[in-house]
Amino acid sequence: MEKEDFELLKQQRINENEKKYGFEIRQKYGNQTIDDSNEKYLDQTKESQDWASQRHDEIVHLLEDAYQSNNHNLAFKAIQLHKEWLEHFWTSPVTKAAHLSLIKMYCDDERFRQNYIKRFNGLPEYFYEMADIFYKNVR
Repeated sequence: MEKEDFELLKQQRINENEKKYGFEIRQKYGNQTIDDSNEKYLDQTKESQDWASQRHDEIVHLLEDAYQSNNHNLAFKAIQLHKEWLEHFWTSPVTKAAHLSLIKMYCDDERFRQNYIKRFNGLPEYFYEMADIFYKNVR
């Protein structure tokens, strides 16, 4: 993909995100936070975005395997990877409270829930439950 095409694609994705979620996320997090996050996204390379996409797929697969086998260690690994993935996009620290709040949104908001229920309808709730346990044990 040509650099110019890639830059246009990134801007298009931001525009779509703004159209779909902009009002809501700007109310919740503030204009400056969203503007900073968008700027960070625009600064990413193709390799960086490929990494993020692959990492998200890995997180979902780990969660699915953990859910199916009830393996807490796999779930905890997915939670740690999810935090790293978020740090790739966020400009502020991913605190325990912020991370749990976001995962709770995956349970409550159908738009985000769809990213986690490909194989198991209860996966978002499992993700939240395991994250809650994980953070209760992290100092």
